[in-house]
Amino acid sequence: MNCFLVERSLPGMTHASLTALERALREATQRLTTPSAPVRYLGSVYLPRRDTCLCLFEAANLCLVREANETAQAPFSQIQEALVRLPDSGTK
Repeated sequence: MNCFLVERSLPGMTHASLTALERALREATQRLTTPSAPVRYLGSVYLPRRDTCLCLFEAANLCLVREANETAQAPFSQIQEALVRLPDSGTK
C-alpha cells in the first residue's frame, strides 16, 4: 500500500471542526474500502498560521484517496504520493 498526503486550505479551523473532518474521512474510507481496494485515513495535522490542513492516507492508489475525500465532502487543493517514516511506537 502507498501513502498519500492531502493538502487543504481551511481558514479558522477549530478542534471541533478538525474532529468533524476526521470523522467524515474515517466514515468515507470505511464505506469505500474493499478487500481488493483498501483505503485508510491515518490522521491529520493542522497548521493554524498557514490555515493548512494536511491529511495522511494509506491506499492502493490515488483515485481511492480522491474518492474518499469527495465522499466526505472535504475540499482539497492537492493529493500527492508520500514516503512516510514514523517511529515504531514499540521502540525505546
